[in-house]
Amino acid sequence: MRSMEYSLATASANTTNANAKGNMTIALTKPDTFDGLESGAVGTMLWKGRPDEIASGLRPRLLAAINCELVLRYDAVKPTSGRSTDGSSSQGGFQLYHGTTVITNEGEFVDALVTIALKAAEAEIARQAALDPIPENDPRIQGYTPGSDIPLDRVEDFIRENSFIESIKRQYADGDARLPWDPLSGNMAIDVYTAMEGQEYERRDPPVMTANADDARCTALVKTMLTDFGADNAFSTVATNGDSANHGFNIVADSDEFRRFAANPNLAASEITGPGKEFAARKLSVEKAAALYQKAISNALATFSSILGYYGFLAQNHVPDKEMTPEELQAHIKDQTDEILKAQREGYIKREAGDFVAKYKLDNHGAEPPADKLDAEQARAEATFRGIIDEKSAIVLRDEIPTPAIVLGDTNWGDPDSQVMFIAAVDPVTGEMRLMKEDKVTRKRSEADSYAKAKWTKIVKK
Repeated sequence: MRSMEYSLATASANTTNANAKGNMTIALTKPDTFDGLESGAVGTMLWKGRPDEIASGLRPRLLAAINCELVLRYDAVKPTSGRSTDGSSSQGGFQLYHGTTVITNEGEFVDALVTIALKAAEAEIARQAALDPIPENDPRIQGYTPGSDIPLDRVEDFIRENSFIESIKRQYADGDARLPWDPLSGNMAIDVYTAMEGQEYERRDPPVMTANADDARCTALVKTMLTDFGADNAFSTVATNGDSANHGFNIVADSDEFRRFAANPNLAASEITGPGKEFAARKLSVEKAAALYQKAISNALATFSSILGYYGFLAQNHVPDKEMTPEELQAHIKDQTDEILKAQREGYIKREAGDFVAKYKLDNHGAEPPADKLDAEQARAEATFRGIIDEKSAIVLRDEIPTPAIVLGDTNWGDPDSQVMFIAAVDPVTGEMRLMKEDKVTRKRSEADSYAKAKWTKIVKK
């Protein structure tokens, strides 16, 4: 079933590809896109062709070359947009190619257009130069500039002008079309269902829910899954759309557990939320807290194997010597990892900021990024680093302090030896409901916050 779904998703890319290519062609053929070449750069003769010819000149040659040389292809292993860290919903999407070169940003797109335009201009100039000249007194060429007299650097200068690329961006300002260098990723769930069922499907949105991953959001999400999305007790699909959360998966509405909770949604509070909050409030013994601390520190530092031994030894000086709640223990672990990994954190922020500056300059004709944008990128990098390390220690606490959960859906991820499910469980640290992923075989849990924050829609028959 899964291989069939992914095969259909790849096949459905053909239609989406045609739509995306059509959007790009329309944007590049709008009158205010390239036609400035006629008046300001190459003149009428080269742009429109000789007055004694039909459908000639650089304009049709250039547009045909663009349509032929810029190709959108679906790549099943392309990383999706956003910064996915969970190893799932992170592959599959379109890429724009110029020959064998992948175009990933505005600067590369402009470079490709320059290359295409110069080659087309050279060919058109050579073609016109080989024709018999039109007499100078022929009234049809009054105001025309002979194409052979045009310096080719005018073509490049025109395309590299910021106003030119802005004219293309304007064509994408309205609607859902993606800029050519940032094409669609993932999001093939409806196409798959249409092919599998032989009829059209559409998205049906759930009631409005807050766009975060807190207790209220997850509680509302569980209620929607039980009472709306899974109300028909049938095999059906939910699609999620969000940063690092574009995915389609199946509801497990036909399971006995799901049906039991769907019949009485209040059971979630009495059997999951209530007991989960008790777990979070309960003090761990000194021995348990010490064992979890050592395991969590080792897991958090394992990313940096070169410092694991030395700093892991120093961390032993701070092993808990008193009873702690899971929340107190996690705060203690965080204090230690923040101090131990200070140099690694600062290095990560510096590398990410450097990459951001380089990309910004490439996309903005060499301009330096504004200070507020750079500050925001550094803050994002720091939050990302801390989030990764905190999650590595939190994994240990979730695995060692299991809480009750409801299985909501089959993520469609896994391999012959595993199957990953979406579950709603209480976080043993905070005592709040949280969307998580759980491997049915190992029972290991991991966060799914990006999916909790995403827009959830059920795919239904029209």
